[in-house]
Amino acid sequence: MMPIRFKIFLFTAALLITAYVEAAEANVTWQDPQNYTDIGSNFGSQNNFQKSLFKTLDGVFSEQAARLPEGSTLSVTVSNFDMAGAMRTGGKGAYQRVVQQSLFPQMTLSYQLTDATGAVIAEQKDVVFQDMNFTNLTNTVSQSERNEPYYFEGAMIVKWFDSTFRLSDGQL
Repeated sequence: MMPIRFKIFLFTAALLITAYVEAAEANVTWQDPQNYTDIGSNFGSQNNFQKSLFKTLDGVFSEQAARLPEGSTLSVTVSNFDMAGAMRTGGKGAYQRVVQQSLFPQMTLSYQLTDATGAVIAEQKDVVFQDMNFTNLTNTVSQSERNEPYYFEGAMIVKWFDSTFRLSDGQL
């Protein structure tokens, strides 16, 4: 008969092993953002704005990658980006982002998806995607969600992910 301490150790070890799941990850590279079509700030410094934008969208890519099969890695290189709306000069020389249906977000990227062994599952270069229907929000989207920073751009990434990686229970 096993001592109780050993049983507790085995039980704890089994829990830790089953709890550890090698989640999929995303690695995003923002290539030459100074050449992007439109990532202009309407407040504060451009550098801080870009850091905030990229951090938020990195999070969106990571959230989506977590839906991929365990151990896979999604590597993305963004080569162009055009945010929803456009920068317009306001009063006193200030700029503001004006969002209209005709000023939809757009992104150009290359990606590679590898499995846990490093084998390439899917890859594509210079993919241009956009969300021309970005202002037509369903009733399931709350006003507070729409007011989140970079909501339209994040929603566009989710739509791209869904159409590119048609997942069924975490399987491609």
